[in-house]
Amino acid sequence: MFYTSNTAHLRWFILDEHYQGLGVGTKLLETAINYCKEQSYQHIYLWTISILHAARHLYAKYDFTLSEEKENVEWCSERVIEERWDLEL
Repeated sequence: MFYTSNTAHLRWFILDEHYQGLGVGTKLLETAINYCKEQSYQHIYLWTISILHAARHLYAKYDFTLSEEKENVEWCSERVIEERWDLEL
């Protein structure tokens, strides 16, 4: 994928489990998307892992699309599937 200065990389979108289900993640993601629009970004992407079902649901809700998957065994002894999600603004 070609990257330009109009591409934002959303990094470390992590929410403490005590705040999950309260709408905090939704508000944070909306804030990030709105900021990117205000700054004239045309594209946003992020990486997550396949077992984070609530996060994946949230990204899909805001029209991010799954664009890449790759296996990672660096973080732990278990197989982890990393996923890249992209949004065109």
